[in-house]
Amino acid sequence: MIRFLLFAVAFAPSLICAQNDSQAPQLITLPVSGITSTSAISGGDILSDGGNFIFNRGIVWDIDTGATILVNLGIAASGQGIGQYSGTMTNLAPETQYYVRAFAQDLAGDFYGADISFVTAAASINEANNIWLFIGPNPTTDFVQLRWEAKDDIKRIALYDITGKLIFEDWPLGSTEKKWDLSGLAAGNYILRWNNDQVQGSGRIIKR
Repeated sequence: MIRFLLFAVAFAPSLICAQNDSQAPQLITLPVSGITSTSAISGGDILSDGGNFIFNRGIVWDIDTGATILVNLGIAASGQGIGQYSGTMTNLAPETQYYVRAFAQDLAGDFYGADISFVTAAASINEANNIWLFIGPNPTTDFVQLRWEAKDDIKRIALYDITGKLIFEDWPLGSTEKKWDLSGLAAGNYILRWNNDQVQGSGRIIKR
């Protein structure tokens, strides 16, 4: 018994040091390029994994700063490990300011690069670009009203949670407004997407 205790005491400090050696990964957000009216490209560069394996990496974006893996308007995963990577942001609105930042995940948690802002380009004359929805009140505790112009001829409206799971969808069939009851949904951020036969749009609904 004495020999066992001496062995444990002798080796315990080295075990503790090994556990404390890991640090937060070092990562930066790469500049935004390839900006169009509905898409853009960014990425990240993980300079160091801090001693833990990076099992997921990518970019997140939103119309506000501080997008996270759980709260965002869009997310694009891009492999594992250290080094540079890129991702494409899609379903963006024309002439709108967005914020994007890189992320990395390891067993210790989620880590982010700095926010980079950019503004999407104006829609070209060939795009059916005036496909906008009024969403209100937003945030909401129960009902939300959706309204749009008849010329946009919206075919489908769908609501997703932040993981991309479809909550429900609606087909307007020639109408120009809808009223949804969201009282049964948990509080949080939800993504609204709509489209006609040519283009699509997206927005965020905050449920209190």
